Amino acid sequence: MTWSCWFKELGFYTVGATYMCTRLVVNTSQTYIPFYVTRTMDLNATSIATVPLLVYVAGFASASAMQWANTRFGRGATFAASAAMSGSAAALMLALPGHHAWIAYVLALLLGAGNAGMMVTSVS
Repeated sequence: MTWSCWFKELGFYTVGATYMCTRLVVNTSQTYIPFYVTRTMDLNATSIATVPLLVYVAGFASASAMQWANTRFGRGATFAASAAMSGSAAALMLALPGHHAWIAYVLALLLGAGNAGMMVTSVS
């Protein structure tokens, strides 16, 4: 197969679109987390570092379980579950009232696990 034959394959575009959309979700959520913490939830300055740290730690922990999840459930189901985790974390953060700001820490763990699951599955 030559390099130009790849442009005739549907799977090439499917994988490219999946990876691009995954990067968009992950980069956008990582970029706006500090603004969400300070402006929307009105948490203290240490939360600017703590919440993204929780996202990264949860992502690291869930990335180690992705090989098991991909072999047990399949890549499609693992990607769908990870996308549902990220989407539900984002939706719950949007609907979270300000007086329950501590829940943002729990949702950061859910967001990190979902983002890492999507990234690992889309790359593999």
